[in-house]
Amino acid sequence: MIRPERVTMIFLGILAVLAVLAVLHLTASIVLPLVTAILVSFVVSPGVSLLHKKMKIPRPVAISLVMLVLMSLMFLFGLFFYSSVQSLYQQLPKYSGKFTAIVSSFLIKFDLPKDFLEEFSWVRTLSASLLALSRQFVDFVRGLILMVLFLIFLLFERPQLRPKVRKAFQTRTTQKIFAIYAHIARQIGKYLTVKLLVSTATGSLVWLSLVIVGVEFAFLWGVLTFFFNFMPNIGSIIITIAIETFAILQFHPSVAEPAAALIAMFVIQQILGNIVEPTLLGGKLNLSPVVIIFSLVIWGWIWGVMGMFLAVPLIVAIKIVMENIPFLHPAAILMGTGRPFESSEKKPVSPEGRNSKEAAESNENL
Repeated sequence: MIRPERVTMIFLGILAVLAVLAVLHLTASIVLPLVTAILVSFVVSPGVSLLHKKMKIPRPVAISLVMLVLMSLMFLFGLFFYSSVQSLYQQLPKYSGKFTAIVSSFLIKFDLPKDFLEEFSWVRTLSASLLALSRQFVDFVRGLILMVLFLIFLLFERPQLRPKVRKAFQTRTTQKIFAIYAHIARQIGKYLTVKLLVSTATGSLVWLSLVIVGVEFAFLWGVLTFFFNFMPNIGSIIITIAIETFAILQFHPSVAEPAAALIAMFVIQQILGNIVEPTLLGGKLNLSPVVIIFSLVIWGWIWGVMGMFLAVPLIVAIKIVMENIPFLHPAAILMGTGRPFESSEKKPVSPEGRNSKEAAESNENL
């Protein structure tokens, strides 16, 4: 029989989790750039360490060089993307006419009422969405600047983190914190790096394929493919439907070009997503597909589309922390796929059982 005290603790824990999620939702304008900066730091920190330790460049200069490259890439990326969205908005009337013609022929063929066409206002909705996207661009830039500032301070603060943790906690607790941090940094850093490379390759190949087929706004679709590739399972489906719908509108009544675009996207995503990416990751992250979908929904509710992009890294970090807290370890097992843990996940980290390799990794990451 479950004791009343245990039931009370369970309900208090649920209420605490709900309260935290609500606070994260309400403080998204501040917390989201900070979380994004923390995750990006796992990717750029090795570059800073390479410049500082291997090439003997002073750390402030190394951070400045890495940030300069990162900000230049983001600026060029955002400039081309914004101009493509504006061009698409200007071309909407042309595609509106094609859509009307396609639907009208469909209604005539199946003898459906023409009032359906008047009630179906996807063009108006899409126009409003693109205008809203343009208006929100300033808010996006503001959040991006805040993320960059957080990232700079995190990179400068990194060398002081280890001695501060040593002073704040006892030796055994400090060792466990270092080991957990090293595990999280290793898993998330590898995941984000591989995902970045695979998404870049996927977006580039989709862009090149659409250029060959003749699909307009190929660069915009390539950029969107890059972003949606960060959404596990559903991202590739969403972007494929969007591109194929646009190709059908553009080339109607021809079916050769839309078919070619669909085949190209399918082949690219299957090879890179199901063969190359798992090979580079050395297997999966031992996360249940149900957990991944659930995390997409939860983080999507908390932080919108950006939360869905960050869902997998965040759930990986949460799972690793839970693996190293004894009373939460069963929940971490339930979040997995049920297969045996890999070498980096064999058991919860304990200060007594840490080997020299784990110690070296924690020293390197902190």
